[in-house]
Amino acid sequence: VAPLVARRRGVVTAVAAAGGKLREVGDSDVAQLLMAGAPVVLHCGAAWSQRSQAVAARLAEWAHSGPEAAGVTCVTADLTAVPDLVARRAIKGMPAVLFMRAGKVETRADGADVEALERILKVASNYGSVANKASPALNESWSAPETLALADDLWRQGVAPETIATFYEHALRGDAAFAFRARLGLLRCALEACEVAAAAGRPPAEDAVERAVGTLAELQERHEDELYGVDVREDSMQVAQCLARAGLLIDAWSGDAEGEEAEVLDLYAKKYEEAAIDVALQWYRTAATNDMDGLVAAYCVPHRMIPDRAGSRSSWSIYAQDQLACEIPDALGPAAPRAMLRRLIAALGPMHDSAMRARVELEVLLDNKPFVPFHTRVVYIRRGGPPKRGWGTGKRSGYSKRYWVTYGPGTMRPNSKKMGSPHCDKND
Repeated sequence: VAPLVARRRGVVTAVAAAGGKLREVGDSDVAQLLMAGAPVVLHCGAAWSQRSQAVAARLAEWAHSGPEAAGVTCVTADLTAVPDLVARRAIKGMPAVLFMRAGKVETRADGADVEALERILKVASNYGSVANKASPALNESWSAPETLALADDLWRQGVAPETIATFYEHALRGDAAFAFRARLGLLRCALEACEVAAAAGRPPAEDAVERAVGTLAELQERHEDELYGVDVREDSMQVAQCLARAGLLIDAWSGDAEGEEAEVLDLYAKKYEEAAIDVALQWYRTAATNDMDGLVAAYCVPHRMIPDRAGSRSSWSIYAQDQLACEIPDALGPAAPRAMLRRLIAALGPMHDSAMRARVELEVLLDNKPFVPFHTRVVYIRRGGPPKRGWGTGKRSGYSKRYWVTYGPGTMRPNSKKMGSPHCDKND
């Protein structure tokens, strides 16, 4: 039996059964193909439909046409054999032809004929032209969205970032509406090139670091609406993490930082995120303890947004005006370690274990009370959520002001402070 997907020279190739017919698949096979990440052309039809068979025959012919079909998996499925796919993809016409990549449908035709199939194959053939990872061909006629999609596929294939950068540069010269995505891709290429050198134990090349610095600065200068606007995009969180990570790596490679800041950046660049968080927390504890007056003053003055990194504030923000502008060196209290902690948490993401631990520890970081076990004596539990009420818990709410520092999966932390401490009151 011919396998669904065969790998030759590291490239996924289209496979058909003997006799030039497409391989038939079921729901589980389709799920495996989508998980592999390779582009897939899926024909959904029925054996009794002449139009369905004509479309399947043309797809099988294209699958064996040569280089233009390389890297694209072409399969067929009887509609009765893929009920999950029919429901999930809302297939309403027969035959249906879907071109899918990275688990998503890029283009489709319901109730397709051969002419509709040709339009889909024209899109699919673009992926065949870049299937040779040694020298993927760039077509100057490709539109910006087509080029960006192909660049994403090159990342999946493991193509060198220098090669992928040419695709993003081509997209940047095209439609201005896709300039933000193109520059984001160029930043990713620049960072990847530097990280390859760092992983090999040598410092990144100076021109590579300068390219990353320039790309990040250009992103922040030209795309303030995308970065600081009110519109929320589908991948806004991933973009924010990418930019926060880029800022940390660039600052680490540039070598301009000193003291604790340089130590934190170096640990993060070497992928010791846990150690970087620990050093940043200790830095904040020391700075706050040595400048308690500044810490109190920082909480008392009117709110003023202080950028965590130079250039990370939009020019049209009210806090960018001369009367309200404030940078880290001019801020009260432990502004530098506080900004570093925010940058680390932003780069790791809110659900990262180290970020969640740091946020919990910050709650009691400056508490000098002795650490002694304390738990409520009688607690009434309700189905789901915190305890309903209890004795010896302060407000009789199941807490001891506060019984949990945070509440949620993986973040429950019993209050172990001594009775009579700021975490308790006279009712304890």
